Amino acid sequence: MQSQHTTTPSLSTRCLDTRPGHEQSPQAFWQGILAPLCAVSSPGATDGSAAGFATIHHAGGFLLLHGCMPHLELRRTPARLAQDGLDHLLLTCLLAGRAGWTDGRPNLLRQGDCITVDLAAPFSLRTSPGFEALHLIIPRLALPAGVAPPEPMRPRRLAGGQGMARLLQGLAAALLAATTAPWPADLAGLSRPVLDLVALALGPARHEAGAGANADLRRRLRRHIEENLGLGRLTPERLCTDLRLSRSQLYRQFEGDGGVEAYIRRRRLDRSLRMLADPALAERRIGDIAYEAGFADEAHFSRLFRQHYGLSPRAFRKSGSVWTSLPTHPAGTEDPTVRFAGWLQRL
Repeated sequence: MQSQHTTTPSLSTRCLDTRPGHEQSPQAFWQGILAPLCAVSSPGATDGSAAGFATIHHAGGFLLLHGCMPHLELRRTPARLAQDGLDHLLLTCLLAGRAGWTDGRPNLLRQGDCITVDLAAPFSLRTSPGFEALHLIIPRLALPAGVAPPEPMRPRRLAGGQGMARLLQGLAAALLAATTAPWPADLAGLSRPVLDLVALALGPARHEAGAGANADLRRRLRRHIEENLGLGRLTPERLCTDLRLSRSQLYRQFEGDGGVEAYIRRRRLDRSLRMLADPALAERRIGDIAYEAGFADEAHFSRLFRQHYGLSPRAFRKSGSVWTSLPTHPAGTEDPTVRFAGWLQRL
């Protein structure tokens, strides 16, 4: 499997353009590239000419996947959910072909339709030959709680004739144009407006769509932390008080993250990175960005930023590109599956 990059410097480490090798079957190709996201099988025989392609862009606040697939079945099972712990939403805008999806009952997705699938809930999607779609992979925490509540949701379909589906299809077309233009746009600068538009189009989630009566504790904690990152007093003690937890309950939720304080620090650094990358905030002082992200001291923030990202906040901002100066993740790898997996886990 080869990885081809655009020649535009600002996108060179943030775009994966993958196509099957001559020795690969379509099923093997898609099993490889989509392994970090779902299990892939082929319900019927497909020939090599129907393999299609996948182009994945990292847009800062979301991932953009443009793909043309043969006849495949994509599945996320309860066992898979427990294994990878992904807490993102998948918004699919169908550009061509058809697909059948199941979340306890069968449904049909046609050209022009849009569907939002919660990657924290089981689902199955079966594509027809020539299925072409643009997918946005969005962290739950990047959308308002009313649109993306803590508890997993059932898929939400917008029929192609509806106004909001047409709005999302238009957005998909604009994003494709931005990435395929002679001078592709750096999508990270568009990240926040795109997510705001997606939230507007999806609207509030229906209460009855929840997959369980009680929200998962970890998701509630993550949402609470995200909404209060700017507060300097966001401490383990404060979290225990706000959410009525014992310290042992709190710490168990972040054992895999190096502890709750390490998790909060990373989220603050991630927020500051996005703010420094936002062209609309180019005139804002670095100290103000540090304080808004929850850091009490600019010098301390700069030291942490350099330790985490390998360069100072000022150098990152002066680089003239959102991602050029940052290493790929994991560092040095050219395997698109490994890089895609890293993007998903750090989104």
